[in-house]
Amino acid sequence: MEKWDLYNENGEKLGKTIMRGEKMKPDEYHISVHVWIINNEKNFLIQKRASTKKKFPNMWSMTGGAVLSGETSEEACIREISEELGISLDKNELKKLGRVKRKNGLVDIWIVYNNYDIKNLILQEEEVSCTKWADINEINNLLQRNEFTPSVVEGLKMCIKYITEKNK
Repeated sequence: MEKWDLYNENGEKLGKTIMRGEKMKPDEYHISVHVWIINNEKNFLIQKRASTKKKFPNMWSMTGGAVLSGETSEEACIREISEELGISLDKNELKKLGRVKRKNGLVDIWIVYNNYDIKNLILQEEEVSCTKWADINEINNLLQRNEFTPSVVEGLKMCIKYITEKNK
Protein backbone atom coordinates (compact mmCIF):
# COMPACT_ATOMS: atom_id res chain seq x y z
CA MET A 1 0.00 0.00 0.00
CA GLU A 2 1.19 3.46 -0.89
CA LYS A 3 1.25 6.22 1.71
CA TRP A 4 0.71 9.76 0.44
CA ASP A 5 1.32 13.16 2.01
CA LEU A 6 -1.66 15.50 1.84
CA TYR A 7 -1.39 19.04 0.48
CA ASN A 8 -3.59 22.09 0.12
CA GLU A 9 -4.50 23.43 -3.32
CA ASN A 10 -1.28 25.50 -3.36
CA GLY A 11 0.89 22.41 -2.91
CA GLU A 12 1.72 23.12 0.73
CA LYS A 13 1.95 20.08 3.01
CA LEU A 14 -0.87 19.74 5.51
CA GLY A 15 1.12 17.53 7.90
CA LYS A 16 -1.21 14.57 7.29
CA THR A 17 -0.89 11.34 5.35
CA ILE A 18 -3.33 8.81 3.94
CA MET A 19 -3.08 5.41 2.35
CA ARG A 20 -3.88 5.12 -1.35
CA GLY A 21 -7.62 4.57 -1.76
CA GLU A 22 -8.65 6.39 1.42
CA LYS A 23 -11.14 9.20 0.97
CA MET A 24 -9.84 12.74 1.00
CA LYS A 25 -11.68 15.88 2.06
CA PRO A 26 -12.53 18.39 -0.69
CA ASP A 27 -9.66 20.69 0.36
CA GLU A 28 -7.04 17.90 0.48
CA TYR A 29 -4.83 16.94 -2.44
CA HIS A 30 -2.13 14.43 -3.26
CA ILE A 31 0.59 15.00 -5.85
CA SER A 32 1.34 12.79 -8.81
CA VAL A 33 3.73 13.14 -11.74
CA HIS A 34 3.49 12.76 -15.50
CA VAL A 35 6.85 12.38 -17.24
CA TRP A 36 6.98 12.94 -20.99
CA ILE A 37 10.16 11.62 -22.63
CA ILE A 38 10.91 13.24 -25.99
CA ASN A 39 13.64 12.39 -28.49
CA ASN A 40 15.49 14.56 -31.03
CA GLU A 41 12.80 13.95 -33.66
CA LYS A 42 10.16 15.33 -31.24
CA ASN A 43 8.65 11.88 -30.80
CA PHE A 44 7.21 10.91 -27.44
CA LEU A 45 8.12 7.67 -25.65
CA ILE A 46 4.70 6.26 -24.84
CA GLN A 47 3.82 3.11 -22.97
CA LYS A 48 0.85 0.79 -23.08
CA ARG A 49 -0.65 0.18 -19.67
CA ALA A 50 -0.84 -3.43 -18.49
CA SER A 51 -4.12 -5.27 -18.98
CA THR A 52 -4.37 -5.76 -15.19
CA LYS A 53 -4.45 -2.02 -14.36
CA LYS A 54 -7.69 -0.85 -12.69
CA LYS A 55 -7.66 2.50 -14.49
CA PHE A 56 -7.26 2.61 -18.25
CA PRO A 57 -6.03 -0.97 -18.86
CA ASN A 58 -4.44 -1.58 -22.28
CA MET A 59 -4.40 2.12 -23.08
CA TRP A 60 -1.41 4.18 -24.18
CA SER A 61 -0.02 6.80 -21.80
CA MET A 62 3.18 8.39 -20.55
CA THR A 63 5.22 7.36 -17.51
CA GLY A 64 3.89 8.58 -14.19
CA GLY A 65 2.49 7.87 -10.78
CA ALA A 66 1.87 9.11 -7.27
CA VAL A 67 4.39 10.97 -5.15
CA LEU A 68 4.94 8.85 -2.05
CA SER A 69 5.05 10.21 1.48
CA GLY A 70 8.35 11.95 2.15
CA GLU A 71 9.20 12.10 -1.55
CA THR A 72 9.50 15.16 -3.77
CA SER A 73 7.87 15.39 -7.18
CA GLU A 74 11.31 15.20 -8.77
CA GLU A 75 12.20 12.06 -6.78
CA ALA A 76 8.91 10.47 -7.83
CA CYS A 77 9.80 11.06 -11.51
CA ILE A 78 13.15 9.35 -11.09
CA ARG A 79 11.57 6.42 -9.21
CA GLU A 80 8.68 5.95 -11.64
CA ILE A 81 10.97 6.02 -14.70
CA SER A 82 13.24 3.48 -13.03
CA GLU A 83 10.40 1.19 -11.90
CA GLU A 84 8.35 1.26 -15.08
CA LEU A 85 11.06 1.46 -17.76
CA GLY A 86 14.32 0.46 -16.07
CA ILE A 87 15.92 3.83 -16.89
CA SER A 88 18.37 5.47 -14.48
CA LEU A 89 17.47 9.11 -14.80
CA ASP A 90 19.63 11.97 -13.58
CA LYS A 91 17.66 14.79 -11.94
CA ASN A 92 19.42 17.28 -14.23
CA GLU A 93 17.56 15.69 -17.20
CA LEU A 94 14.19 16.70 -15.72
CA LYS A 95 12.42 19.95 -16.51
CA LYS A 96 9.17 20.81 -14.77
CA LEU A 97 6.67 22.45 -17.10
CA GLY A 98 3.86 23.11 -14.65
CA ARG A 99 1.07 21.70 -12.54
CA VAL A 100 -2.49 20.65 -13.35
CA LYS A 101 -5.14 20.83 -10.60
CA ARG A 102 -7.74 18.08 -10.41
CA LYS A 103 -10.49 17.17 -7.93
CA ASN A 104 -8.19 15.85 -5.19
CA GLY A 105 -4.96 15.82 -7.14
CA LEU A 106 -2.15 18.06 -8.22
CA VAL A 107 -0.31 16.67 -11.26
CA ASP A 108 3.21 17.90 -11.92
CA ILE A 109 4.11 17.78 -15.61
CA TRP A 110 7.75 16.97 -16.38
CA ILE A 111 9.70 16.62 -19.59
CA VAL A 112 12.90 14.69 -20.36
CA TYR A 113 14.86 14.91 -23.59
CA ASN A 114 16.60 11.64 -24.45
CA ASN A 115 16.91 9.18 -27.33
CA TYR A 116 16.48 5.96 -25.37
CA ASP A 117 16.68 2.74 -27.34
CA ILE A 118 13.38 1.03 -26.48
CA LYS A 119 15.01 -2.37 -27.04
CA ASN A 120 17.05 -1.73 -23.87
CA LEU A 121 14.13 -0.80 -21.63
CA ILE A 122 13.19 -3.13 -18.77
CA LEU A 123 9.41 -2.96 -18.47
CA GLN A 124 7.59 -3.46 -15.18
CA GLU A 125 5.03 -6.11 -16.17
CA GLU A 126 2.41 -4.98 -13.63
CA GLU A 127 2.44 -1.48 -15.13
CA VAL A 128 3.60 -1.59 -18.75
CA SER A 129 3.01 -4.08 -21.58
CA CYS A 130 5.01 -2.33 -24.33
CA THR A 131 6.53 0.99 -25.42
CA LYS A 132 7.07 2.89 -28.64
CA TRP A 133 8.09 6.26 -30.01
CA ALA A 134 5.12 8.22 -31.39
CA ASP A 135 4.79 11.61 -32.97
CA ILE A 136 2.04 14.00 -31.97
CA ASN A 137 -0.14 12.98 -34.94
CA GLU A 138 -0.08 9.35 -33.84
CA ILE A 139 -0.88 10.34 -30.25
CA ASN A 140 -3.80 12.48 -31.48
CA ASN A 141 -5.06 9.51 -33.51
CA LEU A 142 -4.81 7.26 -30.43
CA LEU A 143 -6.75 9.88 -28.44
CA GLN A 144 -9.48 10.07 -31.09
CA ARG A 145 -9.81 6.28 -31.07
CA ASN A 146 -9.98 6.26 -27.23
CA GLU A 147 -6.74 4.27 -27.04
CA PHE A 148 -4.78 6.93 -25.11
CA THR A 149 -5.54 7.86 -21.50
CA PRO A 150 -7.70 11.00 -21.60
CA SER A 151 -6.45 12.21 -18.21
CA VAL A 152 -3.09 13.24 -19.67
CA VAL A 153 -4.31 15.66 -22.35
CA GLU A 154 -3.66 18.85 -20.35
CA GLY A 155 -0.07 17.82 -19.69
CA LEU A 156 0.43 16.79 -23.31
CA LYS A 157 -0.77 20.22 -24.46
CA MET A 158 1.71 21.80 -22.03
CA CYS A 159 4.53 19.73 -23.58
CA ILE A 160 3.55 20.60 -27.15
CA LYS A 161 3.40 24.30 -26.30
CA TYR A 162 6.81 24.12 -24.64
CA ILE A 163 8.39 22.26 -27.59
CA THR A 164 6.84 24.67 -30.10
CA GLU A 165 8.00 27.77 -28.22
CA LYS A 166 11.47 26.32 -27.62
CA ASN A 167 11.99 25.72 -31.36
CA LYS A 168 10.92 29.19 -32.54
